[in-house]
Amino acid sequence: MDGSPTEAAKQVAGESRAWSTLDHYPLVLVVCRDGFSMAEMEECLMPSEEAFRRKKPFVTLRDFRAMRSGGADALQRRRLAQWQDEWREHIQKYCLGIATVSSSPLIRGAMRAIFWMSPPPSPEEVFADLPSAAKWLEERLRSGGVAPPPYLATLKQTKTP
Repeated sequence: MDGSPTEAAKQVAGESRAWSTLDHYPLVLVVCRDGFSMAEMEECLMPSEEAFRRKKPFVTLRDFRAMRSGGADALQRRRLAQWQDEWREHIQKYCLGIATVSSSPLIRGAMRAIFWMSPPPSPEEVFADLPSAAKWLEERLRSGGVAPPPYLATLKQTKTP
């Protein structure tokens, strides 16, 4: 196992197509694959909600490398927008940054276009690889006076395919 979220997903979540964890807090780790259900998506949001309830700064890493399609369908996108609106104040106050990793240039470009048209409530960047995302998240945590978890150092060493 190379320590990457995708490998961890195979061990921790079995066949789940979307999952998240606070195991490396102050990092919220989210892993998604194509075809996740609304129920899987809703469950995936719970660790972020728990992080907000802690009322301490954190960062989020979204590992979307295993996604080849656009990801969420229209109903799921609507629910995600609603969730973001519901938690907006908490996101702005406690989330120091969100890094999304996607191997698809199309998905990365679409996300950047969305950010340009509708700025997210906290700093958000899109990356092609885990090491770059982990470095940026470490910087976000340090700038907020928060010690990065050791797992980010592990991710910075991840070999990209």
